[in-house]
Amino acid sequence: MRKIATVPPPVIGETVRVMIYECEDGGGTYLFLYDKLHDGPCRSDSWYERRKDAEEFCTEQFGIAPDKWQRIDDPRPGCQHDWIVPTKVKRNENGLPLWGQFVPAED
Repeated sequence: MRKIATVPPPVIGETVRVMIYECEDGGGTYLFLYDKLHDGPCRSDSWYERRKDAEEFCTEQFGIAPDKWQRIDDPRPGCQHDWIVPTKVKRNENGLPLWGQFVPAED
């Protein structure tokens, strides 16, 4: 399960948007923080054992009300979890990842 929210004004600090990604395999919940409103890689992330803990952090730290979250599709297999649009890390001619370089996922 993934969902996103915009930090309501006044924005304090760099974070303007957040995403929560709850792993389907019971591996916890990731909170991704963004310094831009448009889709792209996160600025930073943190891990929580429970989704509720990540949500409470966002309410306390950023003032995001529970009804301001928007559900989005889970990432496709092999795609970045912190992007909304299916995106993969670019690879070189030997198939090795080029970290920090991204390409759209092929359908």
